[in-house]
Amino acid sequence: GGLLLVLALPASAQQVTLGVGYARMPGQLGERASDEGLALRLGVDLSASRHLSWSLEGGIDRLNEDRQRPTTSCQLPGGPGTCQLDLRRRDTGWSLSTLLRVHATSPRSGPYALVGVGVLQVRTSYDDRATDGSGNPVPNLSGSGTTKTEALAGHLGAGVALPASSMVAVVLEGRASHLFYNYSGGFRSNWYPSVTLGVRLGR
Repeated sequence: GGLLLVLALPASAQQVTLGVGYARMPGQLGERASDEGLALRLGVDLSASRHLSWSLEGGIDRLNEDRQRPTTSCQLPGGPGTCQLDLRRRDTGWSLSTLLRVHATSPRSGPYALVGVGVLQVRTSYDDRATDGSGNPVPNLSGSGTTKTEALAGHLGAGVALPASSMVAVVLEGRASHLFYNYSGGFRSNWYPSVTLGVRLGR
């Protein structure tokens, strides 16, 4: 995933930023009901000056699980019957982006605006279980696995950095990302907001 690529960068990068927060991924990208949850961002500055910083960032969005338990007609060994289904879906987004931040004062303090581009892969895991009226498993209606959907992303956002020491700053950042992807043979796009609170380490 994107985080492994970020971790492989040289340790000489000027600043490293780690943020945790909330993300919402609406639309048809993956499982519709698994659309919000935990956001994790890890970025490394590739270059920085007083008013500009350019970084590479990996992200993971661990979204909520959608669970449904409907009943359905099914074919059992003894003939037609009713089965209880336990359907679970969860989306996890893995992203890699490059971002340009424009700082009012410096990368370590004050407000800033950001623009960037990236790629996103949403992995939708599913786990379907079915039982008959006696609680016996029904194998032909059960299964598990993962599907994948890719998207391009454009990022716009703003944030503020508050120095905590000579090497540490607290960073609050909001972002609106626009996703472009293919769904069921057609082109789609939608906005994908996120907000994170984290720390920036380095000079």
